[in-house]
Amino acid sequence: MTRDLSSSAVLHEPEVDLQAAAPERAALTVRDRWLIAAFWFLALALGAVAAWVFRHNMGSDGISYLDIADAYREGDWRNAINGYWSPLYSWVLALAFAVYTPAPYWEFPFVKLVNFFVYTGALACFHFFLLEILKWCRRQRDTSGGAGALPAWTWITLGFSLFIWTSLRLITIDSVTPDMCASAVVYIAAGLLLKIRRGAGSAGVFVLLGVVLGFGYLAKAAMLPLGFLFLASAAVAAGGIRTHVRRLILSLGAFLVVAAPFVVALSLTKGRFTFGDSGKLNYGWWVSGLPFNDWRGDPPGSGTPLHLPRKLLDHPLVYEFGSPVRGTNPLWYDPSYWQEGMAPPWSWRGQVRVAWHAAESYFAILFRSHGGLLAVLMVLLLNAGSAPDRSRRVAALVLLIPALGGLALYALVHLELRFVGPVVALIWMALYLLADTRSHHPRDSSVRGAGSVVTIIMVLLLVELSGRLAGGKSLHLTANWVTPMTDSHWQVASALADHGIQPGDKVASVGGIGTAYWARLLRVRLAAEVHWAPGFWSSAPEAQRRAIAACRTSRAKVIVSSSIPTWANGTGWRRLGTTDHFGYFF
Repeated sequence: MTRDLSSSAVLHEPEVDLQAAAPERAALTVRDRWLIAAFWFLALALGAVAAWVFRHNMGSDGISYLDIADAYREGDWRNAINGYWSPLYSWVLALAFAVYTPAPYWEFPFVKLVNFFVYTGALACFHFFLLEILKWCRRQRDTSGGAGALPAWTWITLGFSLFIWTSLRLITIDSVTPDMCASAVVYIAAGLLLKIRRGAGSAGVFVLLGVVLGFGYLAKAAMLPLGFLFLASAAVAAGGIRTHVRRLILSLGAFLVVAAPFVVALSLTKGRFTFGDSGKLNYGWWVSGLPFNDWRGDPPGSGTPLHLPRKLLDHPLVYEFGSPVRGTNPLWYDPSYWQEGMAPPWSWRGQVRVAWHAAESYFAILFRSHGGLLAVLMVLLLNAGSAPDRSRRVAALVLLIPALGGLALYALVHLELRFVGPVVALIWMALYLLADTRSHHPRDSSVRGAGSVVTIIMVLLLVELSGRLAGGKSLHLTANWVTPMTDSHWQVASALADHGIQPGDKVASVGGIGTAYWARLLRVRLAAEVHWAPGFWSSAPEAQRRAIAACRTSRAKVIVSSSIPTWANGTGWRRLGTTDHFGYFF
């Protein structure tokens, strides 16, 4: 008789006795263990090369995380609690800098070393997840009398290759962001879900799941809503809410216990309940179309600004923001302060635009980068001869609920591919769980061919990745503007120091404030900005002099600009080192 495929059957009829199941070992041969060791070596080698090749890379987000780490180290809690940037990655950086403080020249390379260790931790978390898949497959064989078609070596090749590709091509080690920390959380949580599904879900496992999800929120605010999706998956994995209601309550309680202290601290700092303003601000910027750093209440209906950068001049536009926010770049140190009061209006045009961009990005991953994996998956499903059994459907569903929820969440607000690295790996692993059915025979030619093709596809992806590293090319899949940096920002910092600029001084910038990484190296504070560089250089000489005078009122000791027009040489601007940066000293 055909099984009931309804959703109620999937969610409320557990196939195995979850209470009686005993801990199991993954069925690994000596060859499998050597293969795992080889992939560990490959992953660490490629990660180390990436960390070194891009050792001088930095982003404006990274500067903010470094500044917040300094605030935590100094015990400046008022400035450390930040409404936009989550705390966990800054804690990691603060701990690393407490252990060893490098010279300014080596600060950015040291951050890449820290990222490499975070990447190694994420690799260990993925290893745990992959072993849980193998254990689940073995349990299926032992309890149902049938074996899946794909051998362990295929799962190992597919899994580790996906981890390396998504971690180094989507997230990347050179991104000084918490996304690698979040990926570690996702992999541990996914492994715990499979552990629950195969019957090893003790009370301790449920509590650990909640703790892990709590740290996920501390890594990224978006992990708070995703945490509830993981808990929903835990209910599915356990066979329904009624089956393990007490353990699910324990998991939820552990989640809230870990997350609540920062929510309380942040809410007290802001004077209102909030678990983070990054979602609201990104919605306003990307969906509602509100300006990034110069929102002043327009258009009507977008809220009333409470803290505005002080406008010193209208033409060219000059802002001053030297206080009260600390940091190298106060405007980006805490955007939630400067844009307090924003109430982004809903925009159906913006919503369609953002969703379309996300769909294009997901299509690029599915059909361009991983089209071969999709083709092999379709072959396996078409040759299965029957639909995947209920147990495989549930196991896949347990992984797909949070993974697809993550894709949908970012598609509604703002997507950068580094956000979705781990969920892309989860989706492929879940889909191949569906395709690895008992109706296959491991010795079928189609199955043997599928395993070989998967291996070839992943090897080609890793070869392409290695080639980009060898050529010093950007590893970012779509962000072509990200290119390996030299030590040019150190040269700018050194040249400014030679001209008498000291740590703690205030400086100004002509545009490009988000790329003023030299300011962090010299430990100076950006206090003013000529908002739009092309508008400044195209304005009349008298207007330029007014803008320079306005910057001087901010107590800035120098204005720094990059790529100034040729005619500006000799008009008071001095080249800084051998770079394309110039300084106008007061």
